[in-house]
Amino acid sequence: VGHTSKAVIDLVRDRFDLPEVPLVFERRRLGDVHCSLLDMTKFAEAYGFRCDTTLEAGLTQYAEQELAEIC
Repeated sequence: VGHTSKAVIDLVRDRFDLPEVPLVFERRRLGDVHCSLLDMTKFAEAYGFRCDTTLEAGLTQYAEQELAEIC
């Protein structure tokens, strides 16, 4: 599942209770990549499994791990 940069920033901000930061969107420049998505097919073929963790679940797991290391 693809996510926009803004969606990722919003999820991280919400999950870690961070302040909102101003985002500036500019016009696309010549040569800018319009869309980039990670294709997990080669990973699945090489390692025999596919990771099905959602971005939201991954952030939660990361936060719990970081909290456990701090405490």
